[in-house]
Amino acid sequence: MSYVANDEVRPDSPMIRAIEKRGGVVPVRYGQVACLVAEVEGEVVGMVHTAPPVDWLATFPKNRARALAQRILQIELLAVDPEHRGQGVGQALLESAENRLLDQRGHLVYAKVRAGDYPVMRWYRRRGYTIAAQGQSVLINTTQGLTGIEDCGDGYQLAAKAVQPGTKIERFQDQGSEHLIAARSA
Repeated sequence: MSYVANDEVRPDSPMIRAIEKRGGVVPVRYGQVACLVAEVEGEVVGMVHTAPPVDWLATFPKNRARALAQRILQIELLAVDPEHRGQGVGQALLESAENRLLDQRGHLVYAKVRAGDYPVMRWYRRRGYTIAAQGQSVLINTTQGLTGIEDCGDGYQLAAKAVQPGTKIERFQDQGSEHLIAARSA
């Protein structure tokens, strides 16, 4: 059964009722999906939708996937009404998502940016994100060693930011390949 018609989700759909009932946060396998909105005079002017990278997490054993889900957040969608761009709405939404991850003791937030979309890449860079080259992975250090979020070669590049104090994203060379890695600041 589908609740999508004409590219809009019906306000009376079970999905919308579930999101509203839970204050914009819905439990999913390995974590929570959150949909945060910005309003001006009761009108929604922006939203950010975040989730743990469920498909990536499914490649790990369940106990490791649950541990990784607490450390990594993917920005699935960040959108601002064109009439309200340049007023700090997107930045406020992004900061809210980052702070939610930080409150949960998370480490890494990332978004997929369309390759060649330089204005969006600059926007993320100005907010402390590092843009991976196409095909470049972002590595995080875990108790079981390094693991990486891969660029799937789908026409997008990863924009990543370490949110814990004292950490940053650095470029890292390994056997002729360059990666990004979330590392402790010196």
